[in-house]
Amino acid sequence: MIKISQKPISQVVGEIKLELSKLPFLLLILLSSLFSNNSWSNESVLGNCNMSHNEWFYCDEKKYKPLEGGYFDSNSNKQGKFIHKFKNGDVYEGEWKNDLKQGYGKYSYANGDIYEGEWTNDAIDGIGLNSKHHKNGLIWTKFSMKNRKKHGKWTFWYKNGQIQEEASYKDDSPIGKRTIWNEDGQILKETTFDNDNTLKFGQIEYYYHENGKLSKKLSYQNDEKNGIQTSWYENGQIKKEENYKNGAKNSIQTSWYENGKVRSEQNYKDSMLDGKSTTWNQNGQIKIQINYKEGACVSGNFQFYFQYIWEYIWHSTRVCKSLIEEELI
Repeated sequence: MIKISQKPISQVVGEIKLELSKLPFLLLILLSSLFSNNSWSNESVLGNCNMSHNEWFYCDEKKYKPLEGGYFDSNSNKQGKFIHKFKNGDVYEGEWKNDLKQGYGKYSYANGDIYEGEWTNDAIDGIGLNSKHHKNGLIWTKFSMKNRKKHGKWTFWYKNGQIQEEASYKDDSPIGKRTIWNEDGQILKETTFDNDNTLKFGQIEYYYHENGKLSKKLSYQNDEKNGIQTSWYENGQIKKEENYKNGAKNSIQTSWYENGKVRSEQNYKDSMLDGKSTTWNQNGQIKIQINYKEGACVSGNFQFYFQYIWEYIWHSTRVCKSLIEEELI
């Protein structure tokens, strides 16, 4: 036997509206169960959050979306993977623990900068890659960190998009090649560091002229100049060749004019002139020749001094004053 309800139609409509109003609550429970096997308090979450039709939660002006394994615990804390959109336009997509960024995640800043890597207690920590940009939107730098130290490849760009510097690091120390360019793309400097990352076994630096030709090649050991140090003119002609040992000048030091003729030869010992020192003019004539002992002038040849009196009285007074005084007397 079928019973027909005697309720007024207005009451029936009201009851239907009441049941329909419970749907968001039921959907919230269903969504939570899909992302977690853990129990949580619906009331605590519902007290601060509302869920939109596209599965986003709006909590205290913050916007969250749980990903696979992400859920709110009984204290309304995010656990597992979530997308978090901030009011200022920043976005974090990654792992959470007790409502803090923990584990691996990608943080995209509103200005276009990006960090992707490891997090600990809501802070960048561990291995990660940073990308920062100039105000014009072009990339400025990409770099990586490990345990809050430089680690891996670091690259910088000028505002015009031209690469400015590229280097690699390990535990905050440079390793391998480091290159610097000017804004036109010309290499200005190249440095090669030893792979022990302490720089105690040597490095080589290359400098370049604006025309792209090599300007200097410097060699180091234990962070001091060591070995042959060479420089060139812009036309490619060698300009100077110096010998160093443990940071001090030693042995023959030679310089050339731009036309390729020898300009000077000097002998050094522990950064002091020691032995014969000779200077020529551009025609190949000896201008000055002096013998030194532990930095002191002991004898000299003044054959050509008075051909170039204004130049060489000043010069010789500076390097060998006693002999000039004797000669003038």
